[in-house]
Amino acid sequence: MIKLKSLAASLSLALFVVPAYAQGVGELGPGQVLGNASAFQGRAAPTNVTALLDKAFGSTRGAILERGASGWVLIGPGTTGKPFVTNGAGADPAYQTLGIVGGGTNCAAASGTCLDNITGFASLGLLNRTGAGTYAFVTPPAGAIVGTTDSQTLTNKTINGASNTLTVRLNTGDVTGSLPLTGIASIGANTILGQTAAGTPIALTINGGTSCTNALTWVNGTGFGCNSTAGTGTVTTTGSPTSGQLAFFSGSTSITGVSVAPISNALGADVNLSATGSYFDGPSVAQGSTGTWWVSGTVTVSDNTGGAAIICKLWDGTTVVNSASVNTPGAGLLSPVTISGFMTSPAGNLRISCRDLTTATGKIVFNASLNSRDSHISAHRIQ
Repeated sequence: MIKLKSLAASLSLALFVVPAYAQGVGELGPGQVLGNASAFQGRAAPTNVTALLDKAFGSTRGAILERGASGWVLIGPGTTGKPFVTNGAGADPAYQTLGIVGGGTNCAAASGTCLDNITGFASLGLLNRTGAGTYAFVTPPAGAIVGTTDSQTLTNKTINGASNTLTVRLNTGDVTGSLPLTGIASIGANTILGQTAAGTPIALTINGGTSCTNALTWVNGTGFGCNSTAGTGTVTTTGSPTSGQLAFFSGSTSITGVSVAPISNALGADVNLSATGSYFDGPSVAQGSTGTWWVSGTVTVSDNTGGAAIICKLWDGTTVVNSASVNTPGAGLLSPVTISGFMTSPAGNLRISCRDLTTATGKIVFNASLNSRDSHISAHRIQ
């Protein structure tokens, strides 16, 4: 009887304990498991996976859990920049330089060797893409390689190919040296390279392709032709032109030499204008009767009585070149008169003559300035 009571009590205790234990398992929090993350042996309790893994393998940040030959192990962080690379079946992966087969360069540091390691990239020259996924190296030109916007100089280069165009700018400073004549396209006989209007240079025929026995002449819009009216004969000289002389054609076949040195003269004494109806000669030059002359002079006039009207002319004794008039401001007061002009084939000495229209007491003064050049004339032959 006693044994039956003990068994009943034991069963009652078991029934009481088991439900309590099952109720504890059902109360695990989200993401929790039963385990012991402590440093000592004990009953399992709700805990998270991170705590269990940290306890079992370690808590180093950046480490990787890897299945080794004898079990799971924690691989610590590798060298900065290196990937975790597999070493194939039966071997442990490791942090290492990525090889070419994995898409890397098998190069531990940046250098030209990195590109050389790539299959087919160890040749010399410029890399040229020849198609989809295909490349080839070509030999580069000698010297510096420049871009399309860089300033560059071509030396001893030959440009070949129908698709190439050479543009030569002829603005100031763009071309140095000379353009060789061998680079100009050949043109026909008796032609020159030019243009009768604005546009591209063309070959212009000279006189229909025949040679000229006389001088060439240019006709706008047509081009060159022969000047059939050109003079003939022998050109001779007259007057023996010498150094410093002006040489000009005095006829169709004659050249004359004349002195180009100017001549001048000034009054040496006053000239009285003693009659109101007459001109009195002032300064003059003896230039001869041939050629064309440029003449200029100044006379200084006054009237001792009072203000007077005085007129002057530049002439050769026959033909008047130019004239002028002046009203003197008062008795003994001076007034300058300047006259100039051209004269061809003078009939006599070139001179300036004056006339007092008011009284007979006027005069042309020679030395009021004390320089003896108050009234003067100069002539210069120009032809």
